[in-house]
Amino acid sequence: MNGAWIGAAVTVLPGVTIGPGCVVAAGSVVTADCQANGLYAGVPARRIRDLPD
Repeated sequence: MNGAWIGAAVTVLPGVTIGPGCVVAAGSVVTADCQANGLYAGVPARRIRDLPD
């Protein structure tokens, strides 16, 4: 998995980095960096689970 998937209506704040292999759920607000290969969701977005490489 090289890219990242960003769901609909996601807000990513300035300066935030989304790592490779991440999936950000629809409607989430990303306030901090997302580490590679993780599922993020919520307001603010938090890591829900690890994803396979």
